[in-house]
Amino acid sequence: MLQIVNNSLPLPLLQVQGKTLVAKAKNKNISDPIRLNPFDGKHPGVVLAVIETPGGSRNKFKYDKKLGFFTLAGVLPEGMVFPHAFGFVPRTQAADGDPEDILILMDEPTFTGCVIQTRLLGVMEAEQTEDGKTERNDRLIAVAAQSRDYSEMVKKSLL
Repeated sequence: MLQIVNNSLPLPLLQVQGKTLVAKAKNKNISDPIRLNPFDGKHPGVVLAVIETPGGSRNKFKYDKKLGFFTLAGVLPEGMVFPHAFGFVPRTQAADGDPEDILILMDEPTFTGCVIQTRLLGVMEAEQTEDGKTERNDRLIAVAAQSRDYSEMVKKSLL
């Protein structure tokens, strides 16, 4: 068993299970972004979203539930970038079995794993074909609640 130990914590942080390196945590609820409550109760109309791929990035990241980390899922060709932040809404499940996807308009890029308070504007209905199988893969469209540039945006028809 491979163990990587943090000097300040006597807990093994990573273990090899078969051919997979798995994160070990004392309390999985603390660090698992999928388990966050998407509604904080203090701000009506605000939904929490977890950033997977920041706007302006060529890299596409995806949260891997099994590993407990964000992984690199692909790279766009040179000269292309993701125009806006993409992520997911915790504790939801879309038709494809993953958490509900969300596209977030915000003033500046953030980072993978960042939790953002958002205001929903609408939904972009989409289908995705993989291995000859087509399934729904809708994207919620939202604006960062703290945004200055998009603060007046209240519905997707204003895009």
